[in-house]
Amino acid sequence: MCSSDLATLSVRVPSDACSGSIWLYGHSFSVEATDAFVLLPPDPVITGMDPVSGVAGTAVVTLSGANFADVDGTLDNTQLTLNGQDITTAIDTSTPSLSGDTTLTVNLPATASSGVFTVTTPSGTASSGVFTVRPPPVTIKDRKSDRKST
Repeated sequence: MCSSDLATLSVRVPSDACSGSIWLYGHSFSVEATDAFVLLPPDPVITGMDPVSGVAGTAVVTLSGANFADVDGTLDNTQLTLNGQDITTAIDTSTPSLSGDTTLTVNLPATASSGVFTVTTPSGTASSGVFTVRPPPVTIKDRKSDRKST
């Protein structure tokens, strides 16, 4: 018998479970849950960053770790920030040899400032160590070449 005061059912999710419909079967009934069960991947983890410093607008940074991608393998719901600035659009998605689930390649925007990279997915958030934005190299002009000969 089903009672209306029973509002919660807790179960362990097996390790080989997948997203989909949930059915509850009883002695003389069966009912499908109104919402589908959505299995989220584990929280993202950042285990490395290379290099640890670079010039804004020119540096390419590789973040390594795990669980950066959605369940479907895309980065559609992945957000990347550096020092609080959303730089999700700086993720290089043109490198198919790198797995979006374990590696993110980032073209550092010209507006970037030093700070921590943060990867946020529907499952959670991970942070890196501090990335240092260096000033661009200084070009020293040879003053002798500027002299006019008379």
